[in-house]
Amino acid sequence: MWQQILVLVLVVVAGAWVAWTLILPRSVTARLRRLVGLQAADPACACSGCSKCGTGNRSHVKVRT
Repeated sequence: MWQQILVLVLVVVAGAWVAWTLILPRSVTARLRRLVGLQAADPACACSGCSKCGTGNRSHVKVRT
């Protein structure tokens, strides 16, 4: 019985993660974060491809020739 409950919890958490990251638009997730009291993510940092977000220069790949 407890294994079925554990599987149910894991499936619900996985479904919530998929909905949060892939299905919901960024405006909805930002509004939900503000309702909970968390700071909304900066829309410029969505791709994590520039140094503006503090993530480095990921989008620029150096090719060795």
